[in-house]
Amino acid sequence: MLPRTAQANAIAPVPANTQKDDIAGLRSSLISRNITMNGHRTSMRLELAMWNALIEICRREKLNIHQICSMVAKYKSEESSFTAAVRVFAMDYYRAAATEEGHQKAGHGTAFLFSAKRDFAAINPYADHNRANGN
Repeated sequence: MLPRTAQANAIAPVPANTQKDDIAGLRSSLISRNITMNGHRTSMRLELAMWNALIEICRREKLNIHQICSMVAKYKSEESSFTAAVRVFAMDYYRAAATEEGHQKAGHGTAFLFSAKRDFAAINPYADHNRANGN
């Protein structure tokens, strides 16, 4: 068992039956974690989904959370809070990665947004036509 402070700062695992894009799996409670930003220790409160996004960004960029947070703090606008700047950074990171080709592969912009296309065969207006033609 983790010490109490480690438990509070641990990233909660997503339940096994929750699909990655399952909106019902997102939680709204804030989780506090300690970070070191430009050599200064501080804490930050973010939603579980935002922590998970930051961890994925760290993994992809081969940086740790402290390096990412230091970079965000360096470039954030003075009008913005640090946590707001982190949220905007994560959103901008994923928006930059969201190309038209990526959207098409993911099925965005269709009726199949929240599940695999095969799960919606019953509502596909062309399903009967495709079956009749052997497709």
